[in-house]
Amino acid sequence: MINQRIFGTVYIRGEPVAYGKKYARYKNAPELKIGNSVAGKELSWIEVNGILVSDRNVVRNISWYELDAQGLVWGREVTVDGQRYILRLLGKTADGRDEWDAALMETAGTRLGLAWLWNCDGGASWTQKESPSGSNCKILRGGTLAENQVHFSVYERGNTTGWRPVLEPVRLPLSELVNKSVLVHCDSGGTASGILLEYTDYDLILATPGGLPQTAADGKFAVKVSHGIYAFDRSLVTGIDLNGE
Repeated sequence: MINQRIFGTVYIRGEPVAYGKKYARYKNAPELKIGNSVAGKELSWIEVNGILVSDRNVVRNISWYELDAQGLVWGREVTVDGQRYILRLLGKTADGRDEWDAALMETAGTRLGLAWLWNCDGGASWTQKESPSGSNCKILRGGTLAENQVHFSVYERGNTTGWRPVLEPVRLPLSELVNKSVLVHCDSGGTASGILLEYTDYDLILATPGGLPQTAADGKFAVKVSHGIYAFDRSLVTGIDLNGE
């Protein structure tokens, strides 16, 4: 199941903009970031392997060098709608796989195809990966086909280069989440929100007055303890965040 989330907005020079702006048209390399959601200008993300990957290039005509100068290649911390993330480019997974290849593998079953899901007609996307040609060239992924791989100079800012951001959630220790409203993600793509009452090595105990969502029930990662109280199997939980809603 494709887990898509809609939130966050691109800001250039502190102003919210719709996705697809050409960065080269702005003078003096203005600040670029992802910030709080603005109605009508929200971004679309695909949740895969514990990170959120934009489903398209959100800014075009931008060089790897310009992204790196703002800390957007290797990562800087941002807060979006009350949630903390590391904002960065695609790199490697914890086990050393290419994150773009891993994302394509996780979403390969989509009916309309990977190029459609990931909006690959918007050009190729810069990554952290160095080209075999040397440190002054970097790998871009996507383009006409999702699997495509090309490399350009870090200073290239043509129509075929773009910024596809990644948001990596900053996970707080569970001890800091007790008695707070949280959002729990399970490995089947389901989510549930509630107040974290306590936790063990095996379970999270949440108060969910509204009952358990069907997506969580379908994933079979929670059982009812008493009225409005559920125990969530930690072995099936992929993440737990402060609930920004």
